[in-house]
Amino acid sequence: MIVGNLPSAELRRRLTAPGLRIRIGPVVAQIQSSSEVVRSCIALHYAAHELAAADEFADFRVSLQESRGLARLFRPPKAIFGFDGTPPFQPLPAHQGFALLEWGLNWAIAAYCHQYLIVHAAIVERDDRALLLPAPPGSGKSIIALQFICEAIRHGGKAALFVFDEEIGLLFDRAKPLGFDLAALRDAGHLHIQQLDAAELSPGEFAHRVRATIQDPTVKTVVIDSLNGYQAAMPQENSLILHMHEILQFLNRHGVSTFLTVAQQGMMGDMRSPVDITYLADSVIMLRFFEARGSVKRAISVVEERTGRHEATIREFWIDGGLHVGEPLTNFQGVLRGVPLILGENPSAAAAALQE
Repeated sequence: MIVGNLPSAELRRRLTAPGLRIRIGPVVAQIQSSSEVVRSCIALHYAAHELAAADEFADFRVSLQESRGLARLFRPPKAIFGFDGTPPFQPLPAHQGFALLEWGLNWAIAAYCHQYLIVHAAIVERDDRALLLPAPPGSGKSIIALQFICEAIRHGGKAALFVFDEEIGLLFDRAKPLGFDLAALRDAGHLHIQQLDAAELSPGEFAHRVRATIQDPTVKTVVIDSLNGYQAAMPQENSLILHMHEILQFLNRHGVSTFLTVAQQGMMGDMRSPVDITYLADSVIMLRFFEARGSVKRAISVVEERTGRHEATIREFWIDGGLHVGEPLTNFQGVLRGVPLILGENPSAAAAALQE
C-alpha cells in the first residue's frame, strides 16, 4: 500500500499519532506532525511511497510541529523539526515547515547512512535533452532508471516507461523486492507504462506513442528501456540516430527529462555499444563489471555532464534490497577495463574492502 491510497482523514490521524511510517529507498522513516501544510505536502510529494507496517523498525523518527503557547500571540508561529525528540536546528517560519522536514530528513540520512548518498540525482536537470545509461547486460541500468522514475513521481510529476526488452509482469515482480511498486504507481495514475514488440512496431508508430503520452502536461519523465530493442525495429543504424534525434528534440521542447538505456556488447574488457548516441545526451552514467579477488563487482561513474560539474570518481555499487553505492575506488586502476590493478601502500586492505 502506498501513501496515495490513504484517505485524507486516515493520513491526518497517522501523522498526528503515533506517526506515519513510510519507506524512503532503503530506510523507514516515522513522521509525526499536526501541521496541515505538512500533511497536504506529504499527500502530494510522497503519494507514490510505500507504507511500512506499524510494527516495522523505523530507522529515523522525526517530527515537525508548530510553536505553541503565548509566544504565538506576539510573533508569527515557527516550525520546529525534531529528531528522536530533540530539535537539532533553529526553528523556521511555519510556512516553511515542509521544507524544514525535507532538509531534516536529508540531514538524518546523510549523517547516519553515508552509503546511500554518493551519486546525487542533481546531475539530471529538468530541461536536459537526455541521460544515457550504457552498460553490459545485468549490470543494473534498468534499476537505476526506475530509481529516477520514482524520484520524479515523488516530486509531484508523472512518468512514462517504454519497455522493449522485458515482459511487464516479470518487470513488476523483479522490481517490487527492490522497493519499486510499479503496479501501484500505474494503478494510481502516476506511471504510464507500455510494453513494445520491436517485431510489430515501426519507428513512426513509436514516435507517435511518445507524442501521445506527452499530451499529458504532468508527464515530465520518459524512460526508454532499451535502445537495443528499438534498434531491432530500424533497418539501419543511421535511421535510429535520426529518429532518436527527432524524439529527443520533441521531448526537450516540452521540458521532459529522458532516460535511455543501451546494452553494450560483452561483459568485461573492451565494451562496444551497438549504436553510439552519446553525442545526443547531456549526461552519461556508465556502469561496468570488474573482477576483484575472485569476485565479480559492479562499478558506476558519471562520464559526461554538459550543463555543470559532476563527480569524476569511480565507485563500487551493488543491488541488495535497493541500490547501494560505496566509497571511491581510489586504490584501484583499470576498473573500467574489467581487471583492475591494486595500488597504494596497503593493497591488501583495498582488496579486503571489496571482498566484504
